[in-house]
This record gives sequence, structure tokens and C-alpha cells, in this order.
Amino acid sequence: RLPPGHLPGGKIAHHRTHYLTTNVATVRDYVPGDSYNRIHWRSTARTGRLMVKEFELDPTSDVWILLDLDATWHVSQPWEEPDLTDIPSILQSQFLRKEPSLVPSTIEYATAAAASIAQRYLAERRAVGLIAYTPRREVLHLDRGHRQFTKLLEMLAVVEPTSTISFDRLLLAERPYLTRTSTVVVITPSADASWVDVLRDYRHGGIGMTTVLVAASTFGPIQSYRPVLAELWASQIPTYVVRRGARISTALSHIALPND
Repeated sequence: RLPPGHLPGGKIAHHRTHYLTTNVATVRDYVPGDSYNRIHWRSTARTGRLMVKEFELDPTSDVWILLDLDATWHVSQPWEEPDLTDIPSILQSQFLRKEPSLVPSTIEYATAAAASIAQRYLAERRAVGLIAYTPRREVLHLDRGHRQFTKLLEMLAVVEPTSTISFDRLLLAERPYLTRTSTVVVITPSADASWVDVLRDYRHGGIGMTTVLVAASTFGPIQSYRPVLAELWASQIPTYVVRRGARISTALSHIALPND
């Protein structure tokens, strides 16, 4: 059984949206371009200047998992399945009961994270979907329940990091299909910060988001993930970092700091 992720599913996303939702977060000064139907008249009367309402994202929005399969950034290491022949049979069952070690590859960790996150949101009765480019666009459409989880596992079992489409291009291509009722979980090993710019555009469109950054440089000789993490932190985009050897449940239990 996959360990459930600790991503904040079903909770209000405490960052602001430029679109109206049902959850008023706070008020701020009016700036040119704000819609007049967002003016908070009581605060305006109290302060003597125009004040507008800020809103939090809908905590019951649909969840789309966007999985990066760009071959440029995926790394793997040699691995052999543990040989249990020399372990006494009385100890083999104890060994097998432990949380299994993942194959040391970014795709293995990325798909495990996707499964764990989906399991968490589906348990909260959220509708979950999955999008990946192989490079063909592969979509598991939004649905709920255990059957959806089974379909998602089947899809994750066969995807390979063979795409030539960069993650920023994937995000740009999917943007028209997402609405302010969407929450996006992006999972990527990419150290190219251009995709962070696209996420900023997502946020301006009122789309909730969380990033799972698979630290590819902990799997092999490739560009460090830290500059991208710094960009995400500066953009106030909640980010979880998954490193080689980490338990998925542990990695998804706390938001990364810029020096992690």
C-alpha cells in the first residue's frame, strides 16, 4: 500500500486569487484594474480610501496532477532487486514487510509521489485527473473513488520518461483547459526555471498549485535543483522536494525551505 501524501488536500489554499471565490481572505487597497464589484464598502467607509476584497481558493476544487516525462531531466542509477536467498526464511517476511525501497530513478520517485498524492485527494472524495506527455498527450480524466485510483496506477505503471516536450511547453499547452476551480499538482525533475514562469501565470489566473520537485541531482550528475527551488520559494509556490533515498511519505509531509 502506498503511503498517503501529506499535501494540503481539502484545505483552503492560503494564497490570493484574482478571481472571485466563496472564501474572503482579507482586504487591501484598490489598484487600477481591480473590478468594482470587489470593493469592500464597509472597509472603504472606515478607512476613507477604496479597499477591495481578496479571496482564497476554493478548498473543494478538482485536482489535476501534471507529470513531467521530459527525458532531458530524468536520471536513473543501476539497481538490482535484493537477493533474499541468503536471508533465513524466518527473517524474510520481516524484510518484505518494510516499506520497499524505490528503484533509484527520478521516474520511479515521480510516479510514486503521483500515486501517493492521488490516493490522499481521492480519500478526501476529490475528483483527481492525471496528464502526462509521452510525447503524445495522455490524459486520465477527472473522477473519484477507488476505481479511479486503480486506473491511475495502471497509467503510472507504463509511462516512461521518453518525451521531447519540455515541462514549460506542457504547462502552456494545458493552461486553456484549466479553470479557477482547478488545483494543479506539478511533479517534475526539471532544473530549467522557465516552467516556474508559467506557474506564476497559473496563479494570476486563480489556479491553485503545489509543486513536487524531484531532486534529479541527487540521482546522478545533472544540474542542481536548488536554483529552481529558490525561484519557487521567491514566487511563494508551495514546494515539496523528493530526494533519492527519501521516503515518499516523509518528503511530502513538509514544505521545502529555499536552502533544503
